[in-house]
Amino acid sequence: MANTMPAMRPAVPHFSSGPCAKRPGWSLQALTDAVLGRSHRSKIGKAKLKRAIDLTRDVLEVPADYRIGIVPASDTGAVEMALWSLLGARPVTMMAWESFGEGWVTDVAKQLKLKDVTVLKAGYGQLPDLSKVDFSTDVVFTWNGTTSGVRVPNADWIPADRQGLTICDATSACFAQTLDFAKLDVVTFSWQKALGGEGAHGMLIRRVRLLDLLKRWAPPIVIDRHRRIIDEMIDPPIEQPIRPRRFFQSSNDVGHAFLTFDVCNGPVPVRTSVTSSAATSCP
Repeated sequence: MANTMPAMRPAVPHFSSGPCAKRPGWSLQALTDAVLGRSHRSKIGKAKLKRAIDLTRDVLEVPADYRIGIVPASDTGAVEMALWSLLGARPVTMMAWESFGEGWVTDVAKQLKLKDVTVLKAGYGQLPDLSKVDFSTDVVFTWNGTTSGVRVPNADWIPADRQGLTICDATSACFAQTLDFAKLDVVTFSWQKALGGEGAHGMLIRRVRLLDLLKRWAPPIVIDRHRRIIDEMIDPPIEQPIRPRRFFQSSNDVGHAFLTFDVCNGPVPVRTSVTSSAATSCP
């Protein structure tokens, strides 16, 4: 099928695979009531987190049966939290047509080392054949390829009665393209893309019903890319794995209670965690 150039182009085309431009009219005055030098545990910090979550639900029209959380490590952290916590209970289909999708393939095949993984790939500028996706498996895909600009046309190719989960990296789609949440079980993004914000935090949206799966499914122990970076920075390298703990198990929409990481079976000089009211112990 021949590709045609779009007739309409954006008025502000300042977008890249990193942070994009601030919205038109933005100035430092927008930071007048910024919470600087205060803990996210403070009353005002929690209020800011909750407001960000509430506005996300309103603007994106996130259904009531989804929970929204603010997590560390940008969209990468949000996607990997979902991969670590949810995959492995059934076969997995990974889809990739640019570098970020390829990264998720590496995580699942080489780090999680799941055995039953099907990879559907396409080159830059192309999409895989969406009709070949087996939705009896868990499916991981990017809605819009950040480094290629190629997106799925819509969610019509995803059946409503699917058996497997759909985990969608939508970091270049949220606030720029319409997402069909009924077809998506997990959605992730970061503020640095369409919102032009900073990239330290990720947003993770998931169906409430996934809590039932998490109560039944014990995720495997993994070493993620952030841990590999840490291992390269210290001497001697740490050989003990990070085990994701209590992911998605908060019934609270406030991001600081959404996730707890714990390092099991060994010390680590860098502890990545989201505040929880109670410490998580290793088995």
